[in-house]
Amino acid sequence: PEIKRAYEQRTPVMIEDVRRHPLMADVQPFLRAIALRSVLVVPFVAHADAYGALFLRFARSQAFGELELSFLRTAASTVAQALYSAQHHARLEQRFAVLQRAHEAHLRELEVVNSRLQIASSSKDRLLEVCSHDLRTPLQVVLGNSEQLLHHEELPASCRPGLAAIQRQGRRAVQLIENLLDRARDRCDPQQL
Repeated sequence: PEIKRAYEQRTPVMIEDVRRHPLMADVQPFLRAIALRSVLVVPFVAHADAYGALFLRFARSQAFGELELSFLRTAASTVAQALYSAQHHARLEQRFAVLQRAHEAHLRELEVVNSRLQIASSSKDRLLEVCSHDLRTPLQVVLGNSEQLLHHEELPASCRPGLAAIQRQGRRAVQLIENLLDRARDRCDPQQL
């Protein structure tokens, strides 16, 4: 009962004579069998939480003076603070482990995304190469041949406006392709990012 009271009230319980104290009435039959006269229970309390108790018993009455009680309170307080710190440290370690696992999972996700971005960038580069070669080259052939035909002396006058239109539209198409390729290159320029 003395340990329970000290734990619940979070204060030391000192019983100078266990045979006469009312708190000990229920345990008198057990006390007769042992040579016990004095009991001191000092709870381990830190931040309003009880972590256990220091239990001392003596065969003589009035075994605990103020000096002993002060020393035991200090010792119990130190033990309680150490237990609190250990418990708090364990909780922090658990939280750190959870955060570490989350961080590692996030890094793996970023690696997957980065890999996909590299694949997409490579695909874009291949598309730019295809556009650069497969669109500009045929247009350059058309423009070159139409230029030669326009300067050909035997070309009928009725064909000249059509060839001039082919050249204008061809140059326009080349310029559109160049602008498109320039924009695609500019978007990928690391200095602009």
